[in-house]
Amino acid sequence: MTQLSNEHVFYAFEPGLEPAIRIEQGQKLTLELKDCFSNQFSSAEDEIDSLDWDRINPATGPVYIEGVKAGDIVRIHLDTVAVTGHTTMAAIPGEGALSEFITVAETTIIENKADSIVLPTE
Repeated sequence: MTQLSNEHVFYAFEPGLEPAIRIEQGQKLTLELKDCFSNQFSSAEDEIDSLDWDRINPATGPVYIEGVKAGDIVRIHLDTVAVTGHTTMAAIPGEGALSEFITVAETTIIENKADSIVLPTE
């Protein structure tokens, strides 16, 4: 199976993007993704102020599918989603659905254990 690592990311769609990989229609592809912060957090001590905001919401790719033309409709079949390693949750004053209750920025690292994510209890 063809694979594309998360070393190949872009942060905005634009006409001049060069494909990171080319595949045939119907070919299976595994994409490795980064979290919305581009994996910039590694511990709860990492602060939101330390983020490089130009590296937010990365997408792995772009992927060029042979034979697809501008305006074509492409159907993608998603076989599996696997979460590995850790993920990050950030609470930011003034941001999100409960923003009025958040007074201090806080970062939480959430580990993936036995195919489940477990929030810290502290």
